[in-house]
Amino acid sequence: MEQLDEPQLLYLLASNLDGAFEQLVISYQDRLYAFALTHVHNPHAAEEIVLLALERAYYALKGYPPERILLLRLASWLFEITRNLYKNYLRDTQTRADRLPSIPLPTQQTDPLLDIEDQSMTPEELACRNEEQQALRKGIAQLPQNYQTAVQLYYFEHLTTREVAERTRQPIGTVKSQLHRSTKLLYQILYTPTREVY
Repeated sequence: MEQLDEPQLLYLLASNLDGAFEQLVISYQDRLYAFALTHVHNPHAAEEIVLLALERAYYALKGYPPERILLLRLASWLFEITRNLYKNYLRDTQTRADRLPSIPLPTQQTDPLLDIEDQSMTPEELACRNEEQQALRKGIAQLPQNYQTAVQLYYFEHLTTREVAERTRQPIGTVKSQLHRSTKLLYQILYTPTREVY
């Protein structure tokens, strides 16, 4: 796919966000990853930070009118989102294990996530978390099979996107796109259940 300069990309995002967002991902994901990795020194955490940054960027753009999108300093804006996320990560890892927490997406009853009981949580909070996990399981089951595979390998088996690409024999860009699309689809499944999402 041809690389576009920032004004061209902003124009496409303003006129057709869903159609142009993949181009944004292709244009910026590697630079954002290198930026995050320089600060967190953890490849898997850097990948998760970038995925979350791109997800936040997508939903922010979705709420912006076209005129505001056209006025963005896109690169600076994306790096600022990423900077805020890696700062959160560095702050959190001072008191927790050195891994950016993912959405808890256990798919099996034997998943270690289900065996960890957080003593700081009230019974109501634990019940709420269990309901969320049940909803996420159902949401994942509605994803296309290749997306389910990418989610399983990346979030549950903790493979890097490169390792997922090797395991599934797909280009790494395809895997990153699947993970990004999976997040969008899960959001739609969980929060707009009557809408067709794919």
